[in-house]
Amino acid sequence: MVALYDNDNAGYNPALNGRQLDESVNFWVESARETTCDAQGHFKFEKLKDGEYYVSSQIIWLDETLPEGGVLMKKVSVTGGETKEIVLSGY
Repeated sequence: MVALYDNDNAGYNPALNGRQLDESVNFWVESARETTCDAQGHFKFEKLKDGEYYVSSQIIWLDETLPEGGVLMKKVSVTGGETKEIVLSGY
């Protein structure tokens, strides 16, 4: 995550001129889980094992012909089946 966001706790990677990794570095792909947000923009992941996870969301649109937006990421710890509300802000 440091290669994409300058740290491994939280960050923002812009769509235009953002950092990209060689596909061979995508070690997290095997354990990735995806979901779709509800009408209010909330995401839910259930039955996670205790541990640390990276939550990310990508929102990209075109302004004329240039991409805008990017990817937000935050590291989250989960224990004991707890429920957490996460806000992705890029900071």
